[in-house]
Amino acid sequence: TLDEVLALLDGAARDEQAGRIAEAERGYRAALELDGEAPGARDALGRIAAGRQGEAYAGAMSRGLAALADGRNAEARSALQRALELRPGSTEATDALAQVDLREKAGELDAIEA
Repeated sequence: TLDEVLALLDGAARDEQAGRIAEAERGYRAALELDGEAPGARDALGRIAAGRQGEAYAGAMSRGLAALADGRNAEARSALQRALELRPGSTEATDALAQVDLREKAGELDAIEA
């Protein structure tokens, strides 16, 4: 019924505001199961998905930059490429990958000179 859908939407919105994202997602999905046109549910699920993707991007960038700072080039490259997959065209990830390339080339030159 409409009352059930509205109650699910209200509860999901409260969960989302409180940071209980998994619970909010379940509530929005339940509302959509009852009413495929549940007001705002699809937008809310899109917002949740975008937030998760943003968090994954930030985590990949953090891991990549930390590995780069520690000289772990392969690990840095892997994490930064993941960040670029999550956010294609990211200048931040592209620039960091260029730093990995430079460090690897510098290491190759050092090896040749040694």
